[in-house]
Amino acid sequence: MRNKIIGGDFGIIFWLHSAIILFAYLSPFLIDIKFVVVLFLLFYLQDALIKNCVLTMEQFHKRKIDFYYYYFKKFGFNFGKRKLEIIEEGIIMPLVLFIAIVWQVFLGNAPLLF
Repeated sequence: MRNKIIGGDFGIIFWLHSAIILFAYLSPFLIDIKFVVVLFLLFYLQDALIKNCVLTMEQFHKRKIDFYYYYFKKFGFNFGKRKLEIIEEGIIMPLVLFIAIVWQVFLGNAPLLF
């Protein structure tokens, strides 16, 4: 029972992971550009060092499964694991950083939180 609550398909780790992803996507508007850059670098450092996300590894018991791929496939969308990795790592994350730079540096908007 404990494993389902913690690491099941919709356990605590799923919700924590989802909240972190949502925060990352909204970070250009929520936190200072310096912190966005740090988060961006940590994301790529984690990928370079362990080739996976620590939360994904915990949720899926160290199996080589991608969070996005698993849940898209579970809901009937079959995009392909490599395609989703390219979208996440090559498009979404750089886009988040680009939006942060434009929003805060060029447009001069302050972050909502810190």
